[in-house]
Amino acid sequence: IGYLAIFAPGGIGPREAVMTLLLAPFFGPAVAAALSLASRLWLIVVEAVAALIALKIK
Repeated sequence: IGYLAIFAPGGIGPREAVMTLLLAPFFGPAVAAALSLASRLWLIVVEAVAALIALKIK
């Protein structure tokens, strides 16, 4: 869903909104939002580490 939203680079916003909506029935809205934001943060960290490793190898 996030990649289909061409107005949002990297799906920032729509991805979290959809994830929150899908998780809310199971965890409640507050926890679902926290999980959604934690997921985005984790994705950023993993991509940054991969980029640093690639720069180190090069």
